[in-house]
Amino acid sequence: MSQQQHEDEEEEQKARGVVVVRVGDASTGVVQTIALVSANVVVEELREELARVSGVPVADQILLGGPPFARLDPRRPVEYYGLPTEDKEVFLYDRRLLSQEAATPPPTAVELAPVVVKLPSQPVASSEGSRMLSESSHPMMRALVEYEGYFQLQVSQSEALESGTRANISASERGTHELQVQERAIAAAVANLDLFKTSMMKHFAPFWSDFQATNEKHDRLLSQFDSYLDTLATVELHPALATDERKTLYDCIPVEKEREWAAQCEQSHTHVHAQVMKLQQVHDDICQEVTDMMTSHAEASREYVEASAELEQMKCLGSKQLNITSTLRDNLHYVLSSIEETSTIASGSNPMQASTNALDVCRRIDELYQGQQNMVPDAQKLVEDIVAHVKNIAMKKAALFARVHSTLRQISISQSKIRDFENSLAVFREALAAQKKHFYELEHLDKLPESYAACLKEISRRLTYGRMFSDRIQSMAEELAQLREDEVQHREEFLRSYGQHLPRDFVTGLAEKPSHCEFRMRPFDQNLPLIEDEDDKDFDSFEEKSRSPSDEFADSEENSSSPKSAHNVDLLQTRCKELEARSESISRSDMSKTSAPGGDSSCEFPLVLALAATAGAMTSSSEADRSNILDRELATVKQNIGSDVDKDATIAKLELPVESLTNEDENVGAFVSVDFETVETRVKELLASAESELSELERRRTEMSMMESEQDMNDSFKISFRSFSVNDLALFLPTSAPGSDAQRVYLAFHLGCPHRFLSEESISSFSNDGQRYPDYVVGRIVLIDEQTATEGNNPYALHLGTTFYVLTVASLHES
Repeated sequence: MSQQQHEDEEEEQKARGVVVVRVGDASTGVVQTIALVSANVVVEELREELARVSGVPVADQILLGGPPFARLDPRRPVEYYGLPTEDKEVFLYDRRLLSQEAATPPPTAVELAPVVVKLPSQPVASSEGSRMLSESSHPMMRALVEYEGYFQLQVSQSEALESGTRANISASERGTHELQVQERAIAAAVANLDLFKTSMMKHFAPFWSDFQATNEKHDRLLSQFDSYLDTLATVELHPALATDERKTLYDCIPVEKEREWAAQCEQSHTHVHAQVMKLQQVHDDICQEVTDMMTSHAEASREYVEASAELEQMKCLGSKQLNITSTLRDNLHYVLSSIEETSTIASGSNPMQASTNALDVCRRIDELYQGQQNMVPDAQKLVEDIVAHVKNIAMKKAALFARVHSTLRQISISQSKIRDFENSLAVFREALAAQKKHFYELEHLDKLPESYAACLKEISRRLTYGRMFSDRIQSMAEELAQLREDEVQHREEFLRSYGQHLPRDFVTGLAEKPSHCEFRMRPFDQNLPLIEDEDDKDFDSFEEKSRSPSDEFADSEENSSSPKSAHNVDLLQTRCKELEARSESISRSDMSKTSAPGGDSSCEFPLVLALAATAGAMTSSSEADRSNILDRELATVKQNIGSDVDKDATIAKLELPVESLTNEDENVGAFVSVDFETVETRVKELLASAESELSELERRRTEMSMMESEQDMNDSFKISFRSFSVNDLALFLPTSAPGSDAQRVYLAFHLGCPHRFLSEESISSFSNDGQRYPDYVVGRIVLIDEQTATEGNNPYALHLGTTFYVLTVASLHES
């Protein structure tokens, strides 16, 4: 079928609404025209039609579409790849021919044999006029009959040669077009291989950069290992951290184990470096191999051009032969008309005129005869030249057939190398990550001096923070205690002035006193050693604000000379007045507690009795704490006054209010001891109750643990669908059509976490010897492989850049 017939058939099918896809066979160059119902048909149906018309089984078909040329996914519709369009091509490759063990098939299917015709040896039937002349007795008349037979024989021979030439040109055109298809098929396969190479380079480039940086870092760690140890030996430990066995940082590490570990790291480093360099060499070899293949293909792709030139020469020769046949036909037409005229004259009554006319016609026909004697031999020579051109095209087609198969096998080998390289690259990524973890121990040696210095600063900072925090709490406690004391005095004044005149139960809660505020702080940083950093300024601002007047006096004593002692005495006197005021406040509070029980019980209104009975004072602990604060401040003042006479007088003056506070503290202690037995009894009761509650709590914890274990057992058989992790139970459902021969795709049943696909290994293990796929798969996840859809790695036809996960599962019996 000619190219024009193919195009006419396609136009007719398009008019009927049928989608026509043209697929070029890389092995033969034949273009298969496949009619599909619509563009929504999946590629799998296209492959089935190709198997019927080309003889290549579906399982052995490889379809590339483009540009850019990539493998067609059987599960995708044809329109997904933009087919059919003029700027897209599809090529078919036979997987069976790519194996190295398979023998190269003989090019019998693509042989181009020249057409050889047999020339006729007898003329066709004579005309009516020649039959009349053949019965004549005149020799000239009979000679005309012989001339007609000769001319008719030459025309028949030339037409036979012309028919063979047309057949040879048509076969050569078909063969040349097949050459073009085969060259394009090779170019498509090479372009697809270049995509594989580009993807491989993109994957290798970040790994190589990471490896070079890591290798340089590890070389430095290994080369400076001894210097790290020497540096540790020069760093002495703080006295609070030093012991008899540990005096420097060097003493804090197991040196021998570190040396053994460094030796192991060096061995691993050397091995990984050598293997990665081999991998890098493989990468360069593959890139060079693909580049050479593309260059050689560009240089060797000349069969089609040469065959086209041969075809043009054949067409020129065919035109010459066509002219010969046309000339012979014209001569034959003249001969037939002349014989018809002579036959008409001969049938008349004038024999002399007929004889003269026959003689004249013979003379003219003989001239034509002499002029065309070499035309048929010339046509035969043209046919020989055309056959030679056909043989040349046939040789080019056979050579390209061999080059197609050798190139496709080389491409298959290169793609296998790239796949092996990708697998090796994944292994070396894991090896490099493991090596980084191994070298972390050596990094500790490098960072230990710096980290130790930072540790000392941190300990000092935390201790400073603890002191600051305690001082802040103490200051706040004092302020709140004073605030409460002022409130107590105000309420007592109210009760004395107005409360006694109010009726009983006139206002509920009027006799209540304000609550105490207790600051409770869980102890922290008690195990830290006492390490002070003089350069630590983080909390200086607060410490300056929280300094007491006695601290200010101490600083002034250290930093001032004797002429300023008068000012210091003034500061001490001011502080003494403050202490006396607080002492009086404590005394009043204590008196309010002790005077209430001894009050007049004969008051006219019982509300006064109720108020007096419910009124209390500060807790003994708060008073004791305040007294202790005054003691500490007085001790500080004593320490900084010295032996000066004026200072001694000041100390004596300050001791007077402290003695009164000490006496008050003793009174408070006596008051506390009265109720100690009652408190002790209550504490014992609370402890017994706490032990009972603790045993009950332990029993309930045991029951709860049993319930949780049962719940965990039940949860282990629940199917996950919101998230997927290793050891989760997952349900997978098929997404391809049932009964399809293509590899089934199973997608995890999910809610909000798409693109979780079941691995091909798991699908094979669940299928029945690969013949029947299950309607669903339930298994426990043992491996989750995260991948990204690229042009070279997109098995599920996702949008490029989409992250998807391949899940390997085990059956419930195996798990």
